[in-house]
Amino acid sequence: MAAYLNYLMLEKVFLMIASLATFAPVWGWIMILLSQIPFGRKIGKKAASKLQFAVLGGI
Repeated sequence: MAAYLNYLMLEKVFLMIASLATFAPVWGWIMILLSQIPFGRKIGKKAASKLQFAVLGGI
C-alpha cells in the first residue's frame, strides 16, 4: 500500500502517513475524554468522590 501511494503521490506520502500517525492517538484520547463526561454523570457524586482519580465533566 505504501509503495502504491509513493508511486501516486511522491512528495506527499510522508506528510500523509505522519499526519495519520499523529491523528490516531489524538483521536483516541479525545474519545476517552468524551466518554468520561457521561460516566461521571452516571455514577453520581458520591461514587465519584471515592475514585482514585477525579472524574471531570458535570460532577
